Amino acid sequence: MSVSRPLLLGLGGLALLGVVQWVILPAFEYRADNASRAERARQRHLSMQLLTDDYARLSQSNAAAPAKNRSLFSLVNKEADRLSLSRRIEALRPAARKENDGSERIEMRLTGLYLKQGVQWLHALDGALPGQGISCLLRVLGIALISQLAGDICREAGLAAAATASELCGRVLVLLQALPLLQQLLDSYAGY
Repeated sequence: MSVSRPLLLGLGGLALLGVVQWVILPAFEYRADNASRAERARQRHLSMQLLTDDYARLSQSNAAAPAKNRSLFSLVNKEADRLSLSRRIEALRPAARKENDGSERIEMRLTGLYLKQGVQWLHALDGALPGQGISCLLRVLGIALISQLAGDICREAGLAAAATASELCGRVLVLLQALPLLQQLLDSYAGY
């Protein structure tokens, strides 16, 4: 049985196309994807290194400041040291955005912090910073966690409607609880 030359060339071309399509091109895409992942990892590492350097510089500069002139940064840092949470702080620096009202803002990144430790720290900061809304924030956090837990339990029991209702009620309660904070936020933006 003889096979014609054009048929063999066509089958060879299809085989070559299949090798290029499913072997060679995916290898190049994999290599390009790995290169982009490596570049993103380098950028994250550089960002974390900058945050760490800022934290070290601010820690040293605030340690030399007199006690009455301490900033919010030094207060947060001191409470973290007192509660042995400083190793959980990945980054802590003054916020890049400045407000017109003269208030101080900080940006913080925490890792591996247990809820109990976080609540103790927020209570310590609330005692040092009265009227800053930390207790309201804790109530909002508690409502959100409980409503999410109730929704998950209902969903696992096969009650999707009850889960949705539970989460909706939680969201409404959070909004009602956070109205004073929202009012402060809107007042601060009214200055712009």
